[in-house]
Amino acid sequence: MEARSPPLRHIILRTRDLARQGLTWIRNPADAAKLACLLRHIKAYPFCLKDHLTEDFTLRDELELLVEPQELEAIMSAGHRPNYVLQVLSMLLDQCSISEWEKMAMDANLTTFHDNVGGCERILKTPIPVAYTLLTSRFLILWHLILPFALWSSCRWLTIPATFSTAAALFYIEQVGVMIEEPFWILPLQSICTGIVSALDSLSAAHKGAALLWSFHQPSKDHVVQITFESSRSDGFRNNRDEVNRVVLTRMNSIA
Repeated sequence: MEARSPPLRHIILRTRDLARQGLTWIRNPADAAKLACLLRHIKAYPFCLKDHLTEDFTLRDELELLVEPQELEAIMSAGHRPNYVLQVLSMLLDQCSISEWEKMAMDANLTTFHDNVGGCERILKTPIPVAYTLLTSRFLILWHLILPFALWSSCRWLTIPATFSTAAALFYIEQVGVMIEEPFWILPLQSICTGIVSALDSLSAAHKGAALLWSFHQPSKDHVVQITFESSRSDGFRNNRDEVNRVVLTRMNSIA
């Protein structure tokens, strides 16, 4: 089942990570609307993927409370909705005033989303061969037609419940195999999607609370120290990345 199920763990973790990065790095007030749009489309992505895999025709109702009306119409009119949402996220990242390194880190999560879509589509479009399913079901039917004759001499009237029990068990196992062939209808995709939305709402609330707390304890400029980290060497290999400058804010000595 694990091999036939989508990479749900990656979807859950990467949506949280992308939202965390956006809330932390997109700090320019001019990008506030873009950040809000980014968060809305991150929430919409798992629902679009669920609709793409199951075609349960509930996407419009699910997205009405998550995105703006014009965004909803654009998503619904797209031919491939998960890819459309990812393209919108890519364009928003490109327009935000963040460093190239931060864009690369956030784009890595979008690449993971693309990989998830491809993996799920591969599962959906590569079913178990029909010949295998037919062979299994026909063999079980033939075997259970012969089984009573083999059991009658030793079991007598117990042959009937014994045959019925083995038939129910083996045919149920065969049906489980058919269900694993298309796991998206039996996996808890709806609860996963709503869980992602709840997690992103919690992240947004935590970010606002942390920003408010920081505004009361922000140190003065006299306590700002600039530290430059040189590119590291590992086994004689020179790290070609740009030097990373981090501003370390020291704790205030005392509060008057």
